[in-house]
Amino acid sequence: MALLLAALAFVAYTSNGHIQGAGDTVAASLVATTLLTDFSFRLDRFAELWTAGGDRCPDVCNELAYFLTRTPRGVVSLYPVATGILAAPFMAPAISVSATPEAQAEAAHRQEKYAAAIITAVSIVAFAALCWQLGFSDWLTAGLTLFYALGSQAFNTSSQLLWQHGPGTLFILLAFLCFSRLQAHVTRAAAVSFALAWAVAVAIRPMNAVAVGPLVALAIYRFPRVDTYAVLPAILLGLPIVAYNLYFFGTIGGGYGTQVFSLGAGVPGLLLSPGRGLFLYFPIAVVALVLSVRRRLWLSDDIARAALMAVASAILFYGSYDQWHGGWSVGPRYLTEVEPLLLILLGLVWPARARGLGVACFGILLPYCIFIQAVGAYSTASLRWNDDRKPDGLGALWDFRDNPISHAFR
Repeated sequence: MALLLAALAFVAYTSNGHIQGAGDTVAASLVATTLLTDFSFRLDRFAELWTAGGDRCPDVCNELAYFLTRTPRGVVSLYPVATGILAAPFMAPAISVSATPEAQAEAAHRQEKYAAAIITAVSIVAFAALCWQLGFSDWLTAGLTLFYALGSQAFNTSSQLLWQHGPGTLFILLAFLCFSRLQAHVTRAAAVSFALAWAVAVAIRPMNAVAVGPLVALAIYRFPRVDTYAVLPAILLGLPIVAYNLYFFGTIGGGYGTQVFSLGAGVPGLLLSPGRGLFLYFPIAVVALVLSVRRRLWLSDDIARAALMAVASAILFYGSYDQWHGGWSVGPRYLTEVEPLLLILLGLVWPARARGLGVACFGILLPYCIFIQAVGAYSTASLRWNDDRKPDGLGALWDFRDNPISHAFR
C-alpha cells in the first residue's frame, strides 16, 4: 500500500508540467552536478552564470547570487551540501560530463524536480512504516499517509525542487522510526541507525535540530546502555561537515550568517496568516493539537512527547526568526518538516470509535488540504504572489482577499 501511494504521489508531483523557480535550490542541483563531473564541491565554473549582469542572475544579486559565496578556496554553495550529495544519484541520468556549464546547469535544473520527487516519495514509505511500527490500523495508516503525501507541504514544496525540506523530512521520519524500533528492541544496531538518521537530518538542515533534539534527549535518558551508540556515530558523521566548513569558510558554522531573531514575534503569522498560516493551509494540525492536549498521551508516551516538543520548538523557533514568512512558497514552508509529525500525533491520539471525526478529517479536511496543495503545485500564479505582493511587505501576508491561493484564480 505504501509503495502504491508513493508511486501515485510521484505521478502527481511530476504531472504539473512546469518546473518551479527558486534560487535557494539552484546550489543543491549544482553541488550534485560537480560531484558527478568533478568529484568536487567547488562551483567556480558556474559562478559567471549567476554574477551581476548575467542572464540567469536574480535582480537582487550583487557580485554573486545570494545562494553562492566566494571563499578563499573557491566559489561554493552558501547552504549545506548534504542535499546535493543525497540527490546526486538521482541527478546522474541528466548530467553530461562533456557538456558546457550552461548546458549542465540547464540539465540540473530540469532533473532536480525528479530528484526531489523521488526523495519525497521515499519519505512517504518511511512515514507509512512509522505508522505501522506504532501500531496504527491499516485504514488509519492509509488515511494519514495520503494526508502527508498530497495534503501537506510535501506536495507543493518538498517534491517540486531540491529544497532542504524533502531530504530533511525523510531523515527526521527515519529517526522517529529508528527510535520506535529502539523502544521495541534495545540493540546497538538500532541505536547506531537512530544516530545516523538524526545526524543526517541535522547535516541536511541544521535547523532540524529543533525537530530531532527532543528525540535525542529522550534516547539518552531512556537507553543508558546504548546511549553512546545513539550519539557517537552522529559525532563521527559530523566531523567531515566541520572539516568542510573549516576548509571553505574558516568557521564551524559554514555559510549561514548571523540571523535576526525576536522571540515569538512571528508565531501569530506562522499559524494564522492567510499568506503562511499553518492552521489555514494545514488545518488538520488544529485537530492533532487539540486531541493531544485533551488526551495527554504525551505525558506517558515518548514518541508523542518528542513529536509534540518538536512541533512546539519548530513553531517557536521559526516564529522568532525575522524571516518567519519564508520566501517563494505557498503555505508555511518552514514548517514542512513538522507537518508529518503532527499527523503522527493525530494517529497516536486517534479515538477507538471516531466515525464523525473520521468523516470530518478524511472527508472534509483531506480534500481541502489536497486542493490547497494542488493549487500551489499546479498554478504558477500562486507562486508569483510572492513577487507580486513583495512591495506590500508583511501586510500582504494578512490580506485575506489576495493570498497565494486566491491569487491563482484572480
